[in-house]
Amino acid sequence: MNKECRFCGVLKWKEESAGMCCLGGEVALPSIDKPVEPLKELFSHETDESRRFLKNIRKYNTCFHTTSFGVNNIVSMQGFCPTFTIQGQIYHTIGSLLPATNTQPKFLQVYFMGDKEAQVNRRSEYVQGVERNTVQKIQEVLHDHNILVHEFKMAKDRVTSDNYKVVIHPDRVPRGEYERRFSQYVFFMEKSFVLSSL
Repeated sequence: MNKECRFCGVLKWKEESAGMCCLGGEVALPSIDKPVEPLKELFSHETDESRRFLKNIRKYNTCFHTTSFGVNNIVSMQGFCPTFTIQGQIYHTIGSLLPATNTQPKFLQVYFMGDKEAQVNRRSEYVQGVERNTVQKIQEVLHDHNILVHEFKMAKDRVTSDNYKVVIHPDRVPRGEYERRFSQYVFFMEKSFVLSSL
């Protein structure tokens, strides 16, 4: 990878097309900031907690899921390297914002629990093999720095009854942002996240 894009400076393979990375300078993404503490320490490989976190990183990721993955049709292929091919539409399902009667909150529903300690406990309970202390650190970072978590918390404060639904407007793009940057993601920015009474 020794071919450098003259617009964004990314390194590419010799045969990659000129517009593959930034559409010839049309797309300018902000640089990725260094992670804040304690995430920086968790990614460091320098402590026992960090090594355990990195070994189980997928489990920790699962603790904070807000959606589940779905497709219209899956074609499975067995063999040396089992794979599945997706045909048709890929979608993410959110489910109900509040758990059904006599069930515990999970995934997105955990964000709507009022008590941070209860959230940490619930996340640690439903994903086996994670450490409560590490889950708490990640949750604090998300509550302090993640715009989507802020949106969820504000939405929870606006809920006045159990009859609500989430309306997502995927065709809306935040002011000043590049349209295709958001085309593959469900996003809850500006007025895209709307709670409306049924």
